[in-house]
Formats: sequence, structure tokens, C-alpha cells
Amino acid sequence: MPGASAEDVLTAGLDLLMERDARRKGLVENPRPAPATAPAAPGAVYVPAAVRREVWKRDQGCCQWEVDSGGVCGSRLRLELDHIVPVARGGKSVPGNLRILCARHNLWAAREELGHGLMNKYCRDPRRPQLAGLPGDASGG
Repeated sequence: MPGASAEDVLTAGLDLLMERDARRKGLVENPRPAPATAPAAPGAVYVPAAVRREVWKRDQGCCQWEVDSGGVCGSRLRLELDHIVPVARGGKSVPGNLRILCARHNLWAAREELGHGLMNKYCRDPRRPQLAGLPGDASGG
């Protein structure tokens, strides 16, 4: 962009980053039609791109965890798709059973639904102490 101001260059760069991020999330103007069957490996959780797009648009790309003050978390960092009824309990990958949560609230939802004892087996981070005082946690604190 010869002769462009710093503001013009920054704006163009941000537009390119936002476009790339939207493509990564499947938010494209002309999406491919959904396949008739889901090509998922046995035991894998498959969420079709069309369903991801629908949930992303519905939740406006922010965490939908309900907070005590009556609103939602609203975070736009480290977002993940969460099954309201977990796949382990027969939950399906349909828009009505999916929501967007930030990583922290997604882990907390799993702990609430599946229990701290089970989640500690799969989500323990050796660099951080376990959550103290929670039911099912080994520290008993």
C-alpha cells in the first residue's frame, strides 16, 4: 500500500486477520452444503460445520455461561463448543444441545455434570494445584 497512512495499513491488516479468523470458524459467505452423513471416526465427537456456524451466530461468538448477576460471561477468549447434555450421557451434536463457552466455563460445566473426581482424572494440570475443597478432589481441603 504505497503512500498509505499507518491507520490505513493497520485497518487493512486487521480486516485480513478478522477474515482469516472467520474462515477458521467456518463463518463464510457461501458455505458448502452439509453432507448427508457425518464422516466421523468411531467414538469421535463430530459437529458438522453447518451446526457450528448456526451455534456461533446464535451465541454471537461469546461465552454463554450464566453469571450470578443475571447476564452471561460474554468472554471472547479461548472459546469452545459445549454439549449441554454431554456426549457421554447421550447428548447429540445439534444446535439445541450446543453452546459456546470459554475454556474455563466449559471445564466447570463438565465438572458440574460429570463430577470433580472423574474430571480430575482427565483434566489435572501438573503445573497447578488441584481445586481445593471441591467434592471429589483428593486434597480434601
